[in-house]
Amino acid sequence: MMPRLPDEVHHKLESIALGIFAPIFFATAGLKVNVINLFEPRLLIITGIVIFIATFGKV
Repeated sequence: MMPRLPDEVHHKLESIALGIFAPIFFATAGLKVNVINLFEPRLLIITGIVIFIATFGKV
């Protein structure tokens, strides 16, 4: 069984990991999105609903 890290060390490592890996994840995920497909007629309503919920869900 591995020894447990102190909470302070765990918090610092978590902050570093999130600061480095989260932007990389979101950048690569964003580059994989094909925005043109979101404006197909059959997906336009769903796209509008998702944007509406995302925008007004932040309020």
